[in-house]
Amino acid sequence: MRPCGPPPSGQMQIPGLGSEGEELMREARVWVALHYTEWCWYKREALERSRRGDVSPKLMIELLRDEFRVEIPNAVGPALARIAMEEMPWDGRHGIRMRLARSKLDGFTTAAVRR
Repeated sequence: MRPCGPPPSGQMQIPGLGSEGEELMREARVWVALHYTEWCWYKREALERSRRGDVSPKLMIELLRDEFRVEIPNAVGPALARIAMEEMPWDGRHGIRMRLARSKLDGFTTAAVRR
């Protein structure tokens, strides 16, 4: 018999507040702490692109990979976007704003996600 992952826990989760979102945010925060130069570049680029219009997490991940040749999973992109928006919140004229949809990460961030 082939392993198909861990068995279901049988525990109910509130939509958007599962342990998977918490783990992704933790992984993203660790990445930010370990890659200070790349993170500063990410925020500068996101800030500049926010001035011209909305920017997407996927675009930022692709730019980061291209600029620094880092390996980073696509799943961490929305978490990095939320962390950037926490650090430089959008106030109507300044800050970082990104196109984000509701996700399992929303319960683990203070970033205001526009719907």
